[in-house]
Amino acid sequence: MVFSHQKGLALALAERFEYCHIVTADAKRPVSTLKLEIRSTNWVSGSRIFSAMRFYKVVIPILISERRNLVVFSHMTDVQSTLIAPLTRILGIRHFLWYAHAKKSVYLRICWKFITGVITSTSGSCPIKGPRVSYIGQAVDHKLFSESNHKAQNPPLAWFSIGRLDPSKRLEVILETFLQLRERGWSLTLDIFGAPSSTNYKQYFNQIRTMCLSPQYSSWVKLHGPIRNNQIVDRAQHYDGFVHAFNGSLDKTLIEAMMLKRVVVSTNCEFQRLFKVDDVDRIVERDLIELVLEALNATEESQIASINHRYANAVKNHSSESWLDKVEAILKS
Repeated sequence: MVFSHQKGLALALAERFEYCHIVTADAKRPVSTLKLEIRSTNWVSGSRIFSAMRFYKVVIPILISERRNLVVFSHMTDVQSTLIAPLTRILGIRHFLWYAHAKKSVYLRICWKFITGVITSTSGSCPIKGPRVSYIGQAVDHKLFSESNHKAQNPPLAWFSIGRLDPSKRLEVILETFLQLRERGWSLTLDIFGAPSSTNYKQYFNQIRTMCLSPQYSSWVKLHGPIRNNQIVDRAQHYDGFVHAFNGSLDKTLIEAMMLKRVVVSTNCEFQRLFKVDDVDRIVERDLIELVLEALNATEESQIASINHRYANAVKNHSSESWLDKVEAILKS
């Protein structure tokens, strides 16, 4: 799954309720316990009619039989939420959608008219505003990511990036920025972890791979494949800084990097607004090269202060425990 943390969140949330039905697109064998039933719709992208039919076959019996004690929580499934939103409204079932994407999809426009509310991470992560929108932060297991014991060096020369290798992530901007800084005498290295989220981005991935293999980059850039969540902490021990150039909603990878106590540099305006270290209220767009240079020229004292400030902020507002508490309160209200 693109959102690999969904499974853990679903199971953790299920523990907080008397009984839970989990409906997933995952094709693995369904599982049932005394408190939990997991059923698959075998949803196939590109085959929406048959997938929708299988989805209805699984979901409608649950909605009808459990309607008096049921609350529906959909996680980044605006298509499936739209399919059942009119039915949940008719049956009087409270229905919440977790939506953390800056783009307002046509399905979100439709289901918004029927559902009880939208739950999202930050104001920049949802295009809909209003009293039916709840902001609760990201959901990162800070206990896992706080296990890092490698101290970021000053200046931070070893950098990494984790995420989907899609055009919106602007990997070419990161590569060109680091090349310019190396030409100025900074001995920077960069390791990139990830893969395209869709075959539609294969051409972009090939462009990035070609750049990384070219003579200008190959000696200091390494392009890796995807990395599992349980591998991130161990890999992060080898790096000082995390670099990021996605200008959409607040990425979960930024939270993870701050919990790992790395130097974090991003052009993302929401990141700069939520995790600013100084008291300046006005956030302006800044070039990546300016931001990286600021990190490279920071004193060791200010670097440590920035890392600790952002770590505390991330744990307080974006830990999985905090997220689960807030979701539970909303669903049970």
